[in-house]
Amino acid sequence: MAVPVDAATDPTGPRPAAEQLELETLELRLLLEGVYRHYGYDFREYAFASLRRRVWRRVHAEQLG
Repeated sequence: MAVPVDAATDPTGPRPAAEQLELETLELRLLLEGVYRHYGYDFREYAFASLRRRVWRRVHAEQLG
């Protein structure tokens, strides 16, 4: 039998800002690690806020998000 899911327990629902930032940080670190391992370009020590803005601009420019 299906169990109703409310906004508080929905894993796909909106996340608190702190949790969202933590997730974005992890995803960005994984992306940078992948770029470094695959292409040899090391952006891992760049300022997080700057990289985050650049990635989000590209995501929106490519209409991915």
